[in-house]
Amino acid sequence: MTPETLLSLLDATPGWAAQAAAADLDDTATLQILSEAAKFAQTALAPLAAHADTAGCRVEDGRVRTPDGYAHAFRQMGADGWIAADLDPDLGGMGLPLALHAAASLPMEGAALPFMMALGSTRAAAHCLAATAPELAAEWCPKLASGQWAATICISEPDAGSDVGRIRTKATAEGEGWTVSGTKCWISFGDHDMAERIGHLCLARTGAPEEGTRGLSLFLVADTLQDGSRNGIFVERIEEKLGLHGSPTCVLRFESAEATLIGAPGRGLPAL
Repeated sequence: MTPETLLSLLDATPGWAAQAAAADLDDTATLQILSEAAKFAQTALAPLAAHADTAGCRVEDGRVRTPDGYAHAFRQMGADGWIAADLDPDLGGMGLPLALHAAASLPMEGAALPFMMALGSTRAAAHCLAATAPELAAEWCPKLASGQWAATICISEPDAGSDVGRIRTKATAEGEGWTVSGTKCWISFGDHDMAERIGHLCLARTGAPEEGTRGLSLFLVADTLQDGSRNGIFVERIEEKLGLHGSPTCVLRFESAEATLIGAPGRGLPAL
């Protein structure tokens, strides 16, 4: 889809004119953004796709190694503002309307969808923190938007699948903080070598099993602690997925990993 086609679709979208006006964007500026996105997709992302599908991701010494070029592309996307373009500028974003961010992402996803899955979870985590945890957002969001740090969303488990009410991963209060223990599966880019730090937004049980989803709370569990040491998070394996060899879908094991509660206990699912 050409930038001109995307612009015409935006112009035909109900509500777009008001969003564009609020962001002080005319068709010329919008087309320039879409053109730069298409250029980046063609020159930086498309060449990664075939190589990444062949080389795949692998686990070495307990850490995931991504295909050559991934780390550079991830940091470049952050530097150019593409990771969280619709995030508030005060938190590191460009403040673009959501519709424009979605339109600009289309050529990139078409060029290298497995790679782009890392950006989806990182952006989602930034928006979640911005909405639910202002103090954490001030620290994390600018670094997520820049590509210095990355994030994942940890929900599913081997014994629960997508039945969120059966989650067994447990959070325990430890002094003024929390620890999380359990296993999460199907975690896109659950570990990688593209960012200095990875934050896991993790649903864990603080209530009784019979409480179902009402007993779940949301935590931020970083892979490294403030002193730079590793937290209690381990990669058990990478899942085999047809067409996603360039995206490490990880099984992660949390062993008394230090965690920060987001929002109120028992309100994890609404927060996420």
